[in-house]
Amino acid sequence: MSKIPFTKAVALGNDFVILDARKTALSLTIDQIRGLANRRQGVGCDQVIFLLPPMDPQADVRLRLYNADGSEAGACGNGTRCVSRLLMEEEGKDELCLETAGTLCRASWAGEERGDDAGISVTLGIPRFDWDRIPLAHPEALRDVSYNTIASFCVNVGNPHAVFFVEDVDEIPLASIGPQIENHSAFPERVNVGFAEVINKGTVRLRVWERGSGYTMACGTGACAAAVAAIHQKLVHSAEQSPLRVIQEGGEILVDWREGHPITMIGPAHIKFRGEIAVS
Repeated sequence: MSKIPFTKAVALGNDFVILDARKTALSLTIDQIRGLANRRQGVGCDQVIFLLPPMDPQADVRLRLYNADGSEAGACGNGTRCVSRLLMEEEGKDELCLETAGTLCRASWAGEERGDDAGISVTLGIPRFDWDRIPLAHPEALRDVSYNTIASFCVNVGNPHAVFFVEDVDEIPLASIGPQIENHSAFPERVNVGFAEVINKGTVRLRVWERGSGYTMACGTGACAAAVAAIHQKLVHSAEQSPLRVIQEGGEILVDWREGHPITMIGPAHIKFRGEIAVS
């Protein structure tokens, strides 16, 4: 049994265990990752993030992201902000380039502030709308997911998301319907499930059931997916007027997106503690 160092970080109640494998290789099994994420017997988190040497020469660091169930994720907005804060503080940098599943993300401080309350800005990739790149089982697969919604939309923002716009997100039985949609045959790689409520032309409320992690207090890529869907469906104003506020249980994120461009999100991230844990 060996001990490994870790950093615990939180963004809007979405929490992460960060493992630094840039200098010393670290290989964990799926069961060990699940053990770290376990809230009773491990550290406890929604996702485990490995910091690795970059493969792209433009990047400062490469991330591998694992959900609480041990499955791998392609992107994580809140986790990327947490890593960005950690490394910018440690290395005294004002910006970073992070590599996630072949995509480069740009991160920086959101303003002049550098303290605990400073926001982090992260620019993700360009959203993908083609059915086979989300992916869906077939072009009309979303119609197979039966639910009473104002509108529904699928988009890939580094990982697949299905967003359902409803009158009142509090009325949604997320614990029961979330896993049903996550594992629906319409989504061959499963899907992150978001239920969104348009408050006004500049604000959306969101609840998310995350693929591989279940209910979380906030989801960064989920907020981006909801904003993209709302703008694309013309349920809110265009991003040219101002960023969209996406409010979740853990707090709010600002999302800026224009057709054909990458997504930029701004929100908080906090380093909570560091420690070591025995892994067998």
